[in-house]
Amino acid sequence: MKNLTFFSKALILGAGIYFLSAPATYGIEKSRVLNVETTYNQTGAQEATYYFTFKVPNVAKDTEKVIFTQSEGIETIAFDEKNSIAFAETDGGEKQPLGISVSRNESQRESVIVTFNQPVAPGTKITIALKPVINPSSSGIYLFQVKTLLSDQKTTLPIGTARLQFYDHLQVFDNTVR
Repeated sequence: MKNLTFFSKALILGAGIYFLSAPATYGIEKSRVLNVETTYNQTGAQEATYYFTFKVPNVAKDTEKVIFTQSEGIETIAFDEKNSIAFAETDGGEKQPLGISVSRNESQRESVIVTFNQPVAPGTKITIALKPVINPSSSGIYLFQVKTLLSDQKTTLPIGTARLQFYDHLQVFDNTVR
C-alpha cells in the first residue's frame, strides 16, 4: 500500500510539472520581446539609449500604450521623457516614425508609460527607444516587465521580460591564463 501511495504522489507531481510546461508545447504564444539592447552598458553613461523591439500582440484591438515596469535592479532608472522615440518596421525593413509621449506612472515610480499618438495595429513590429537620464551607477542586471494596453483601455497583455546588464566602467577584465 505504501508503494501505491508513493507511486500516486510521484505520478501527480510528474503530471503537474508536465502541465507547467504546457504553454510551450501547446502553441500558446511565448514572449514577444524580440530584442533589447543599449548603446552603452557602462554604469553612469550619460548618452545611452535602450532599444526595446517586439511585435504588438495579434488580437482584435489596436495597442494604445506600452508599459515598462522595472522589476529588478538596484536603482530605479529615470527616463528622459522628451528625447525617447519609437518606430514601426515594415516587412521590407523600412522604419516609419511613430509619434509617442512618455510619462512616469506617479503611483508606481518604477513604471514608464509610452502612449502612441495613433494606435498601433496588431502584429506590427515596433521599436521603442527610451533615453535614460543616466545609466544606473550600480552594475548588475535590470529587468523590465513589458505589457501593452489595448484600445479598450481595460485590457493589458504581457509582451515579456526585457533584460539589460550594466558593468562598472572601472572594471578591468583580466583574460590572462594562469
